[in-house]
Amino acid sequence: MECTYGDRLHAPIGHAEDKLADVVNRTAARGGKIIVPCFAVGRTQQVVLMLHQLMDAKRIPSIPMFVDSPLAINVTEVYRKHTECYDQEAQKFLDDDQALSTSPASPTSARPPNRKS
Repeated sequence: MECTYGDRLHAPIGHAEDKLADVVNRTAARGGKIIVPCFAVGRTQQVVLMLHQLMDAKRIPSIPMFVDSPLAINVTEVYRKHTECYDQEAQKFLDDDQALSTSPASPTSARPPNRKS
């Protein structure tokens, strides 16, 4: 259950993945940029993980990602340090390709170029 919108039923995650892949592919095809506002702790990490999974599945092109939120960056570092807390699916994804720590699309450069702190 999501605490921000706990009174709402959400479509299955596959639906969100399909919509995200469609938006990324249409935007990348025309050379555009995508800005995703993620304010909830955990939501940013979920979106970044979903983008990595879509790239690994070759459903979207490999694209650079920037996370511009000090709180989200700090939480991401906590996620990276505590892989023992991952569920089986997340652990398998991490074991299979190390995307969260080694991918060129990994949001380790937290701020977009030319952005002042």
